[in-house]
Amino acid sequence: MSIANYFRLAISTVFTLTIFSLAWRQGNIELSYIPKPFEALIVVVFILMVLEYFFSEEARVGIARMRPVFKLYGILFAGLATFMIISLMTSFATIPESSLFVKKIFFEYGRAIFAFFSFFIAAYATFRYKEKINWFLGALMISPFVFYFAFVTSMRSFFVANYRLIGAQGDPNYTTSFISIGLIIAAVFYLYNKSRSKWLGCLYIIFSMPLFLWANSRGVIISIAVTLVLLSILYLFQEISWKRIFSILILFSVFVLSIPVAFSVLPAYSQVLMYQRSIAPVLPNEDIRDKAAEFILSSGVETLNSPAPSDNFGRSRGNVWKSAFLKTVKSPLGFGPAYHWWSPVEPGAVAHNLWMEVSLNAGWGGLLVWFVFISAIFRSAAKIFKQKNFVGTALPIVLLSLLISGTFVDIFTLRWLWLIMGMVVGQSLINNNAKTESISSTPNV
Repeated sequence: MSIANYFRLAISTVFTLTIFSLAWRQGNIELSYIPKPFEALIVVVFILMVLEYFFSEEARVGIARMRPVFKLYGILFAGLATFMIISLMTSFATIPESSLFVKKIFFEYGRAIFAFFSFFIAAYATFRYKEKINWFLGALMISPFVFYFAFVTSMRSFFVANYRLIGAQGDPNYTTSFISIGLIIAAVFYLYNKSRSKWLGCLYIIFSMPLFLWANSRGVIISIAVTLVLLSILYLFQEISWKRIFSILILFSVFVLSIPVAFSVLPAYSQVLMYQRSIAPVLPNEDIRDKAAEFILSSGVETLNSPAPSDNFGRSRGNVWKSAFLKTVKSPLGFGPAYHWWSPVEPGAVAHNLWMEVSLNAGWGGLLVWFVFISAIFRSAAKIFKQKNFVGTALPIVLLSLLISGTFVDIFTLRWLWLIMGMVVGQSLINNNAKTESISSTPNV
């Protein structure tokens, strides 16, 4: 094996491990300044890529082919970073107390820069090691299974807070967002694989559902439901047939039937919290709520009479969005990264919305640059979606799902969002004349 091939194997393997380590990127981002495994590993990937550049002619050709991408997105990221600085300077000039949070500002600004860096690494890795794309997607799917340690009573306090799954000492909304990626990939795998292994997609959905429900993010639940409907419409639009309709019905049946099974294995108070947050509010009167609780909850109605589970993660999204919108109108230049420390959105601390989060971080100018950036990403996603295969469908659909969930959660610097966007761009650069899996082929997973 040549030294170039050793580099290919080493880089693709380490990048796969980097993606797998995302489950441990859930730490307390406000207080923990210690690098997580993801940060350390992606720096290792970058160092290996630099070394490969000097030893491999193919790597140098790959870099040359990606120069237009580096130039385009480099300009857009420079624009975003510049508007974030302008927003920050505005806060320093108009809100004196903002200067008290310099350390947190540098940390948040660094997170944004690192997100841009991760984007380029993912784009290059996907383009350069295209034969390993299934490794990358597989790592995204398997990574959340580490959260099953939450079922071990002695370890539950690390993974669970306020009766919700928070990941590795993180936030339940981000944890749900991460778990949802695997569910979407599994759904695409089932629809686009004609071999018997397609049923592994359904099996994955069944085993992931307890974790997904336990994290209990209503916004992400809505986003994954909308995504599955859109995926089904696009799948039928490509070729309408009774066989495809039947596949969609089976897929939805697996999702629906796995919910009560998953719900039944959750701890009693987690069941109560989910009932109170997501089920009781849609029931018309108290009698029906009592009957539903007696039927649904494993411990019956008496659990409801116990001290109610505390859920300090939930706030009225409507009030938060209204307040965030008014802040962006009153301050079109924005407030800069870490704005929530000196100018929080009321009644919540942050916007709980991707688009207003960008505006608050970088002003209207940054929001305009962000729209240009997303438009470029969508063009790449549309290009690979035309491949009509597993990878070409999974990446755009996962991206769409994350952006929909961005309606309810701040995800501007979310690691897996930037990795997925980078993978979309990298996949779109692969030669269209190269052999790709057709819609009737079996993906190599």
